[in-house]
Amino acid sequence: MIHAAEAPRSRNHSTPSRGPTRWLCIGARVACLALLLSGPLDAAPRQPTASDIAAIFRSFRADLITLAPDGRHLAYTLREGQHLFLRIVDVDHPETKAIIVVGGQADAGTSRRSGHMAAQVTFLRWVTPARLVYAMSAQNEVRVVDADGKNDRKLVDQNDLEEYLAPSPYYTNPRPPATPQLIIPEAQFIPRPPRVLGLLADDTDAIAVEAIGGQIIKSEVFKVSLSSGKPESLHREYGNTRPRSPFLHDRQAYPRILDYAPEDSQMVTPVRAVQVASQMSGGEPLIPEPRAFHYQPAKESGRWQSLDKFLGQETALSFRHSPAEFYGQRSFPLAFDADPNLLYFASNVGRDTYALYALDLRTRKRTDFAVEDPAFDVVDAGDALTESALVFDRAHRLAGVRLPGLRPTTRWFDPELARIQGALDGLLTERTVKILEWDDARRRVLLLVTSATEPGRYYIYQDGQPGRLTEFLRRAPWLNADRLNRAEPFAFTTPTGVALTGTITLPRVSRLPSPPLLLLCRELPGQGANFGFDRSAQVLADMGFAVAQVNYRGTAGFGARHRDAVKEGYDRIPIEDLRAAVGWIAAHH
Repeated sequence: MIHAAEAPRSRNHSTPSRGPTRWLCIGARVACLALLLSGPLDAAPRQPTASDIAAIFRSFRADLITLAPDGRHLAYTLREGQHLFLRIVDVDHPETKAIIVVGGQADAGTSRRSGHMAAQVTFLRWVTPARLVYAMSAQNEVRVVDADGKNDRKLVDQNDLEEYLAPSPYYTNPRPPATPQLIIPEAQFIPRPPRVLGLLADDTDAIAVEAIGGQIIKSEVFKVSLSSGKPESLHREYGNTRPRSPFLHDRQAYPRILDYAPEDSQMVTPVRAVQVASQMSGGEPLIPEPRAFHYQPAKESGRWQSLDKFLGQETALSFRHSPAEFYGQRSFPLAFDADPNLLYFASNVGRDTYALYALDLRTRKRTDFAVEDPAFDVVDAGDALTESALVFDRAHRLAGVRLPGLRPTTRWFDPELARIQGALDGLLTERTVKILEWDDARRRVLLLVTSATEPGRYYIYQDGQPGRLTEFLRRAPWLNADRLNRAEPFAFTTPTGVALTGTITLPRVSRLPSPPLLLLCRELPGQGANFGFDRSAQVLADMGFAVAQVNYRGTAGFGARHRDAVKEGYDRIPIEDLRAAVGWIAAHH
């Protein structure tokens, strides 16, 4: 649907001049695309074809990648056409490879274990230098394979972790004079999909796997032997109606935090049904849910209780909130440290942006750990029970924190990794260098290097004098540098004192000597900023336009004041910021 209209009236309601400037809005849900033209369009030398556009939106070749603890082997998923493979490479001899087929029929010369075209690898991690564990979504199974690609075998799947359910009999309640009828439901075995929790601190030959239950069947955590594949039950807990696991486990795989849905949110209303369907399909919830985080002490020593109640009024952090409070001041748990009594959490209570803190659950007090940024939310508002901003080592000790910004970075608490990060930032300037994993000796690290123009490349960095950087894999090798349009972040302050940021993508070939400008607008409220590679902006730049994405007021990720300022006028405030951005871009480009 396309609407063409003149520029909106100014704040004093005077009629704007009828010059050549026009706004072109393209509606998609609530999203808006505004086009500012400086004159009639000339025919572009070459418009992108359907295959050009498909190439930009094509799935990345690699999704998951992991480095062995001794740094000798690299394992990663690789998508080739309709097939998904798992490849294991000897870092020092990259020509030595082992290939495992995960989805689709195997090609000649590789293992012929067939899978599903829609298969995805949801977990990929070395548990020892010689053993790799991976989980597949389509088959709902967890597998283990040796570093040489041999002995690829199943550990457990959803049928191995099934639960026997014998529901209680119940009566119907028909209208009189009919007699109520006793209904005896049929007992059945219900599969429970497995979720790998990670390594166990006290056993290198086992992993912890959660069998995800629900409201009528229990979730259960198993210790699964890597040698025999035999699951040993550790404990069972009832969850609730959330489609994903509602538990946060400690390093010993014991459930310590419950993301509890209050009773009034358990009703399956039409809105709730749509919301659950959205979550189960991988989408974000359509509306915020009521949340109440409950806590239980260490293993076999307590019962579930409200986390706020456990901490007491003196440490009031608002771990329970209603949907209306989602955009207010609140806190939510993130992860446990190797110390089972140290809980990391995010909070904006008493401040503008979300920051990272830690709770000592023995003293029920905050520690002196704090990672704060006055300009950016360190943690996204929807990241409860995730480690998205936290980087742990293999012993689950906190090694660093991912920090957002025009060029995201990582604050390392590990001194060796901090030194390596500084060296890499100096070597790969104007790009985002993300250390993903490292060997136990801190001599070899796995990197992902990206920018607003670069989809991403994986490197191995060998520390030394001098250091050695080796490219191993490109996310999208079909998108060469000469094929992409240059993109860069920007930041400025408007004449009224509003600090704004964004990204501009400049076309390789323009329609006009000065390229026409497209403003690509995000939905409100609450959609976050993106300073990385943007496929939509690249396609529009291929059409000859300069494309700007402005983080106008109402955008999430910049604190409550920036987000909530749009309440003064949802239809006016973003337009004011867009006008200011147009003026700044015209002056600087």
